[in-house]
Amino acid sequence: MNSIPGYTLGTTAVPRSPVTLADFERMKASTLLGDEDLKYLRLSPTVVRHPYVKDGDF
Repeated sequence: MNSIPGYTLGTTAVPRSPVTLADFERMKASTLLGDEDLKYLRLSPTVVRHPYVKDGDF
């Protein structure tokens, strides 16, 4: 795999989030973000894809 300059995910250069999973679940609940919303968010790349836009252009 090629190295991407500035990409440090998974290294000690990236601090751990102060938000716990429980905090995140409460945030999702407070915004009424549910399983169906997540389902459609996961599908969105195929919905918004335009035939004239090449992968990586956006």
